Amino acid sequence: MPEPRENVLSGTLCFELRRASGALMVAMTNAFARSGLKPSEAMLMTYIGANPGCTQSEIARTFGAKAANLVPLIARLERDGLVERTRSGGRTIAISLSTSGTAMLKNVEAGFQELKQQIVQGLDPRHREQVIDALQQVCKAACHYQAGQDR
Repeated sequence: MPEPRENVLSGTLCFELRRASGALMVAMTNAFARSGLKPSEAMLMTYIGANPGCTQSEIARTFGAKAANLVPLIARLERDGLVERTRSGGRTIAISLSTSGTAMLKNVEAGFQELKQQIVQGLDPRHREQVIDALQQVCKAACHYQAGQDR
């Protein structure tokens, strides 16, 4: 059997963030599978539940996504009866949870709470806020880097 090769990426920020991201997506997929939702749909429902009447543009800004990329997610949630779109003056379309969506949100919130407990169980409570702050700074820097590449 050949000797295992050295992982020169281990311990580097990009590699560890990628590994954490992959692990989190698997955990989120498992947490929301019983509700029939994808992780992106669960996060979207949580945002809409906290911001009834929000617009697709507002959601896109918050998630750092293109509004057009949200169309299939919102359409699926609407088709499944979890969100409703209504005209909100002019051409603006407001998005809110339906009655079924509000009921489903309780399951989604429970899934996020369970996930949070699983993720932070080995993390010192004093460091949780530091981790969140560091991740926000990394995201901000990566977004600025990406914007510079788009020129």
